[in-house]
Amino acid sequence: MNSNRNLAEYVEQYADWFLDTQLLQKNQYSNNLYPYEYLFSQIRFNQVNVKNRIMFNSLPNYNMAEQSGRPNETLTAFYAERAKGGVGLITTGAVPVTGKIDPTVTDLYGRSIYPQIIDDPSVLSGWTELTETCHIFSAKIFLTLSAGPGLTGKLELDSDKIKQRFPFAKRPISPSGGKSFVQNIYTRRLSEYKLRQIIANFAQAAALAQKVNFDGILIEGGRDELIAQMSNSAINRRKLGSFTNSQTFALEIIRRIRRVVGADYPIIYSLDLDPGNLPLDFLKNLVQAGVDGFVVRLGNYAYKWLTQGARTLPPGYSLDLADQIKHFFQTENLNGTNGEPVPIIVAGKMDFPDLAETALLSGQADMICLEDALLADPEWPNKVFCDSLSSIRPVVRAESDFHQKISSSVNPRIGREYKYKDTVIQVGSPRKIAVVGAGLAGIECAIAAHSRGHEIWLFEQTGKIGGKLNKTLTPNFRIDIANYLSWQQKRIANLVENSPNFNLVLNTIATMSMLEERNFDVIVVASGGKSKPFKQSEIEMIDVLDLDFSNKIEESLFKQLNIVEKNKIVIYGEHPTALDIAYNLVYAYGKHVSLLFEGEEQIDLLQNLESQHLLYFLKRKKVDIYYNVTLNQLDKEQISFQSTAGKYVLPYDFLFKATGPEAEPELYNLLYKYKISPSVYHIGDCAKPGSNTDNIKAGYKLGINL
Repeated sequence: MNSNRNLAEYVEQYADWFLDTQLLQKNQYSNNLYPYEYLFSQIRFNQVNVKNRIMFNSLPNYNMAEQSGRPNETLTAFYAERAKGGVGLITTGAVPVTGKIDPTVTDLYGRSIYPQIIDDPSVLSGWTELTETCHIFSAKIFLTLSAGPGLTGKLELDSDKIKQRFPFAKRPISPSGGKSFVQNIYTRRLSEYKLRQIIANFAQAAALAQKVNFDGILIEGGRDELIAQMSNSAINRRKLGSFTNSQTFALEIIRRIRRVVGADYPIIYSLDLDPGNLPLDFLKNLVQAGVDGFVVRLGNYAYKWLTQGARTLPPGYSLDLADQIKHFFQTENLNGTNGEPVPIIVAGKMDFPDLAETALLSGQADMICLEDALLADPEWPNKVFCDSLSSIRPVVRAESDFHQKISSSVNPRIGREYKYKDTVIQVGSPRKIAVVGAGLAGIECAIAAHSRGHEIWLFEQTGKIGGKLNKTLTPNFRIDIANYLSWQQKRIANLVENSPNFNLVLNTIATMSMLEERNFDVIVVASGGKSKPFKQSEIEMIDVLDLDFSNKIEESLFKQLNIVEKNKIVIYGEHPTALDIAYNLVYAYGKHVSLLFEGEEQIDLLQNLESQHLLYFLKRKKVDIYYNVTLNQLDKEQISFQSTAGKYVLPYDFLFKATGPEAEPELYNLLYKYKISPSVYHIGDCAKPGSNTDNIKAGYKLGINL
């Protein structure tokens, strides 16, 4: 049976998970199982004891090293903060060992955007400093070694040359040649000599990891990278030589490393698995070759939103997979190098303490792997340990593109820990600051500036904080947003109650005259954007940016919109809320929905994992989705347009507009023009519409520098 079809059948259960009350309860930061004895019990990998069962598995550390590959202060501070936060085991971002073999990793001059450990002895001092810093906080740290992205690697090419056939030596590498996964260019088939050179490089890197005091190593056998490609018979189509068997490359890497590092040094292996086609024999052979533990994730290269963890998925979605593997190992009586059972580490939205404790208590997994949760809040382990769950900064979304810099949509300090310390330096001369708008940018700016010692006045024209987040709470599959908004509300309420210098003024429009009367030293305008105008404004339609779901139940809202009896619903525009509304209408209410997007699918829609996830299931329901739409005519009962596929006339009985916001700098312009304050700034959507990440970072960076 086709592997993708197996996986498709398995993930079908995730389509309407948000209608399950019990699953929704697991998506909460409850503390029913405190003090979490299993979560904070020791676990052993080979001869190394880890203080708790929480692991941080980092995304690749792009641009966090010198050009030589030596880790810089950015990288050291990034891991030190998570070690200080109480995590038991840190595994670094993948460090490729391919060197100049793969041009997507290292250029002709030996420069790389990745940290390196082989080829240049000068990098070792940087790794030594990093491991010593993590050990200060009693965390164990493993070096993650990778064979590089392979045919998923991306060359930085000029757009006008993207379709040219590049010289053979410049192509991304792959097991068997063929077209790249990410670019319209062909890849270079690796020779057997080059594959053996990569295996030797793994052994050299492992020996160096021991030398610079890493506690063990993790081999990246998933993430669509070269080892995963070599281990996939659909991609590895080699007919001759030593590597025709899809298991050989990975097994040879483990055997060579084990010979070099000895019997007592821990080796963990990370991989993505298809539950309908589990490679149990491969896992058994990896253990026998010397693997001491596994990090298991659900999915394969065709399901990026699954392997990388869309936050619209249910909590603990990989637990059944981990349970299957544990049961197999127990049945086969498979033990690790130290003669003990092989630990199974489960990844996949495990950042809810009660869920994690239950998984460990029931034996479904031996350890939990947190990725985005420890990007959002490095103090997650310490806060859970001390029963301070209400102070955990919740995750809103996972990183959208694995081949980008580390990011978190809700943590403005991510990757800048060396610059923005967790202890803020107080200003010598506090100022009186007005922040107009309590949306994402305004909240972060106000709190950051207050932490510096300034007097803050936060104005909001509505009765609640949150801005555009209040408009995205209708579907329960976005419960992460509700968690985050609730946390922000508690955060602001605590400041208002306990700090006389933090003032929240709701239900108030901050006019130019009012701001002038109060004599502010600084005014920050973060009042948000306005809806883009629509050509046919005389036609009745609902703008998704005008909806407010925060204090209404869905049924009453749909009744108010008179949508209950409607079944030909058109959503025009590609604002993310369009997908949310479409998905909810289709899966919760069985409505017929058509989506009209002005942009191209690959450019405008697949920018984050959640969009990929929702689009996948909408397509499974045969939802009509049109791309590159140009509107021709809009009447009260039908819409005429042209798209990539041709010209259409689509009847409808309800129309949503989701064209998104545009900048609204009028207030800022007036304040600046008439010099209402010595310093006037504008941030967020009122300056330039952006993502949650953009707005949060902009607010924090301004606030911390005032």
